[in-house]
This record gives sequence, C-alpha cells and structure tokens, in this order.
Amino acid sequence: MKKNINISSAEYSAVLQEFYEYFETGYKFEEFLKLYLEKIGLDEVAVTQRSRDGGIDLTAVRNGIGDLGGQDFITYCIQAKKYKPSNTINIKDVRELAYVANRNKAMGIFITTAKFSKSTKEEFEGKQVTPIILIDGKTLVDSCIDNELGFVYKYIFTGLVRCGCCGSLMTCETKVKDDKHSYNYLKCNKLRSKCSQKPLNEAKILKQLENELCLPFAISDDMLKNIKAEVKKRLKEENINTANLKRDITIKLHDLDEQIKTLFRGYIQGKCDEKMYNELKTEIELEKEKLQEDMDRYLEIDTETDEILANIAEVAANVGKFLKSPIISQKRDILKLILSDCKTDGKNLCFSIVKPFDKLLKTPEINKWCEILCNYRTNFYDDFIKLNQNLRCFI
Repeated sequence: MKKNINISSAEYSAVLQEFYEYFETGYKFEEFLKLYLEKIGLDEVAVTQRSRDGGIDLTAVRNGIGDLGGQDFITYCIQAKKYKPSNTINIKDVRELAYVANRNKAMGIFITTAKFSKSTKEEFEGKQVTPIILIDGKTLVDSCIDNELGFVYKYIFTGLVRCGCCGSLMTCETKVKDDKHSYNYLKCNKLRSKCSQKPLNEAKILKQLENELCLPFAISDDMLKNIKAEVKKRLKEENINTANLKRDITIKLHDLDEQIKTLFRGYIQGKCDEKMYNELKTEIELEKEKLQEDMDRYLEIDTETDEILANIAEVAANVGKFLKSPIISQKRDILKLILSDCKTDGKNLCFSIVKPFDKLLKTPEINKWCEILCNYRTNFYDDFIKLNQNLRCFI
C-alpha cells in the first residue's frame, strides 16, 4: 500500500467481508466501481446495459496525453464480480474477458471482491497479447484506502490521546522495518518546541487497556439475560413508586398555588406589606420550581429506559470482545465511548472511565450490576440520555 498503513491479516479479512456485504447486489457493486475507476483516472466510465452487456459490466477509456494524435488512447472492457472474499475466480471467466477485450481491441480489467488463483495470475498478468489487469478484493481495498474512496483509514487512537508532558494531541504513524514487519506508534504533535514524551507502541498501549478494562471473567448469554430481566423488574417497581411520587408532587403544586392566591388576598386586604408579600411569594415560587424540576425528570423517564440500561450492560459485558476485534473502527469507537481524559504517562496511558462503566468494569459481582445501572439512571439522568445516543453503533 502506498501509505504504509499497518493492517493485520485478520483486519483485512474483516474489512473484505464488510466490503462484500455492503453491496446488496452486483449492480450496486458496478455503480461503485464506476466511481472508483473515475477516481483512479479513467475517462468516460459507463455501466453497460444489463441485458446486453456481452459479459462486459463497464467500459472506460484513457484519453491521450498531449499532442500524440491519439496514439496513447486506450479503451478498457471491465468485468465485475461480487463474490464472497473466500471464493476463487474461475480461470474460464478471465479467458472469456480476454477474448471479448481482444475482439474489441481493448485492454481488459477484471475486478472482484474475491481472489484469483496463482495459475490465473501467471497466465494473464502481462504475458498475453491482450493482457488482463487483475484486481482482487485485497488489491481493491488497498486502492480505495489510498484514494480515500469508501475507506478513510484511521488508527485506533486517532484523536483520543493527549501528551501528558505538554498537552498536545498525540498523532499516530506507522514505522516500516521491512516488507514483513511494521508497527504503529503514537508521538507528540508539538510543533514549536521539543517535548520529552517518547513515542509509544500502539500494540503495547492496547494491551494495557485490555488488561485494565476487560472483565476478569466471561459473561454468558444467560447471565446477561438475567441482568436485563432484573433491571426490567427493578424499573417496573420504580415506575409504581414514580407514579405515587408524581401524584404527591401534583397535590403539593396545587397546594402551593392556593397559598399564593391566599397570600395575594391577604396583601390586598392589608394584612401584609409589599415587602413581606414579595418575600413569601418568592419562597413559595422557589419551592414550586424545585417540585416542577422533579416532576419533569419523572415525566422524562419513559418505557425505553429498561432497554437502554440493558444495552449499557451488554456493551460493558463485551468490552473485551470489542477491544480484540480485528476491525479497527470498533476498537476506536469503544474507547471513545467508555474513556475520557486520555493522556500519556511515560510508557503507559492514563485515563478516566466514564459512568457507569467505571463501576461496571470494576465490579466482578454480576448481581450488583442492576443496582449500579438503576442508580446511574436516577442520579445522572442527563448523562444517561447522552450516553444512549452514543450506544447505537454497538447494539
């Protein structure tokens, strides 16, 4: 890859599978390839008519450069195959493309989400009268990343960590040792003067987080199911209490309104002066305001609360799974969700864990999770609602 991006084999396998599944049909894949071919510099790219494509899915040209009388003008016939990444293209399909391209005096390009066999590559890459350009799934993803088409590669810690020495944002880069060895690292982005913070190996920082954030035990599906059921039961009981509280608040608000009316009548009748009237009225209105705030909070607690808390529990139970995922974006998203104030501390990373994950991930007694979740909802309701908006990419 031109940008020396360090992606493991497992990461590639996951990305290729997601790439393949993204296109609902072969036609959607062809429409994407039209954009891709234009991006890499071909001209007059067109998707052929589906019923009469003659085995050719797209056509394109490369216009001549300068005043060469069209001598360097090239026509392309493109075949597209949206197959599973584990599949291998039949050499017969490539031979048919070579035949059609030769008949049209064109260059052939075979693009697929799958792969080509070694014998296919040996037969067609630069050894035919009509050579065929072979672009398999891995090559296509590489090219898309290089051209920032569909993929904009970001490192795990992009935008998440600040330097503990100077406060500057840590940037991420790849160090290439040789063709088979490379690693990602974080370095201080301070530009005007030097900083004493040394670069940190990304893999070592990730390992530190796995050790500190992953639960020391696995939560089974049955255990998670029991937590969700307990949360639902607890909230049902709270809803009964909440209904009683709302009724009591409504009665108190009515009584306070009556007190203001009585106070006003006393003022009109000369039983108190203006100063006393305003002071007493202010006290009553402050009490009303506090009661109304309580009422508004109870009204906001709706029937979706148990589902939100269940989702939080599910994310907490699977933090280890997300951190070990081969998909870099999942690792970055889970860290962005549960961590804050990330900064370097020598060779390690210093950070805070956001509520309620700070308690959930430090509580091996799974039977206590229900109480932690419900208390979080009650005592940090605004944060609870905000966290729910960020949970959608995980559930």
